[in-house]
Amino acid sequence: RCALFAGRCAFCCLAQASTPEHKTFDSVSVPPLVLATMPGAAGLKGQRGQRAVTDMMGSWCEQGMFMMGDTDSAVNQLIIPAVHYIYHAISRLEPKHPKRISIVDTMVDACQDCQQVQAREIMRLYSDLTCQRRDLKQQLLYFLSKYKAEALNDLISRRHSKTADQPHTKTKPWKQRVHLWSGYLALLGDQFGLACGAMMGQEDRFLPQATEEIAKAFKDCSGVAWSCTTCTYANGPTAETCEMCGTGGTGLEEQVRREAAAGIEWERFVRDLRADINNQVEGADRLISHDCLYEWAQAQCAGDSGFDAYSIFWDEARKDEFEDGERPLAENEYRPFLSRKVLELILVEQFEILSYDATPGAEVGPADEVLTVQEEEVVDVVAHAGIWCDVCSVHPICGARFTKQLEKDTYDVCGTCYAALDNEQQLELSIVH
Repeated sequence: RCALFAGRCAFCCLAQASTPEHKTFDSVSVPPLVLATMPGAAGLKGQRGQRAVTDMMGSWCEQGMFMMGDTDSAVNQLIIPAVHYIYHAISRLEPKHPKRISIVDTMVDACQDCQQVQAREIMRLYSDLTCQRRDLKQQLLYFLSKYKAEALNDLISRRHSKTADQPHTKTKPWKQRVHLWSGYLALLGDQFGLACGAMMGQEDRFLPQATEEIAKAFKDCSGVAWSCTTCTYANGPTAETCEMCGTGGTGLEEQVRREAAAGIEWERFVRDLRADINNQVEGADRLISHDCLYEWAQAQCAGDSGFDAYSIFWDEARKDEFEDGERPLAENEYRPFLSRKVLELILVEQFEILSYDATPGAEVGPADEVLTVQEEEVVDVVAHAGIWCDVCSVHPICGARFTKQLEKDTYDVCGTCYAALDNEQQLELSIVH
């Protein structure tokens, strides 16, 4: 399987999905809705034990987050309609429906944290519920945003391991994960493509201190090799600007973007995305809309993209593209069911969310010439034949290869794993393109 990297369109703003028609709620109607699903919430309190959770959840409908301005503030203009739609969505489900239980549990749990967490969880739930109202590219990018968020959480754990998860009684607020997250959101900006954009971070009252804390954590970043977030080129540790596209490589924002991007698990993203699309459970709760995928594929027939619209379905003639025994249920025969090969083609060639090469400009051949999980050949210009990564075991290494000579062998690392090494480890390796 050829290594996957960020494509040209991997990092871009997420569009806000349109809100479907829905009924509205007030502070009185919310508590019964919550308690019907979670009776135990009646005894829970938030705001440091000062206010009943059900009252807090009711107040969101009319007030939003009082720490983030009045009802006309930019954040509350998003929060208030999102809350109404979430309550509308769960009111249409039975009280003990698993999805309703999950949503209520998440919101109740958030009430026992600060308003930054509450706002982010509300917008995440809303985005999950409305994801299928986006176009296909935005649905794919929203799915990817979850892996970006995981990478950012891992970054915070690494850079702020001593304080990030300490309670407020043992550390300053701006050293805690929730406020550090705000600082990173503001530094990454909307272009990084996180579901909770930079605006959420800007509303954090501890943002200046959190940003200062982040700057302290990154003071040791000079002299570290980095991958350009604009074109993904692997630059050496002495490069101040990208050697390929000229993008600036200095400044705290760029340092944060590089490290956050390096932590994204592209392979797991593709694997989980295919599982979401191919889920055979009746009424499966997918993020990717089958209807949207079908309509997009149909539209390609009218254009000159060269994409085969029928390739999104199972076909006996293409069974070798699928893993042994993998096929849709009889009742789902005419619903989309993607092979790994076709999904990669969509992500790499059609939307450029992913790339097979860490450097820009590498020629990627037709889909049948690129290594997928079923094939054994790769495009010569991007693969190091017979070389595998000694960290993640990807084989062969594609794109930049980092290596050092051992007594009887070489130690080799792919570009993704190299970016995760510390400075001393990186200095031991030399690059082979």
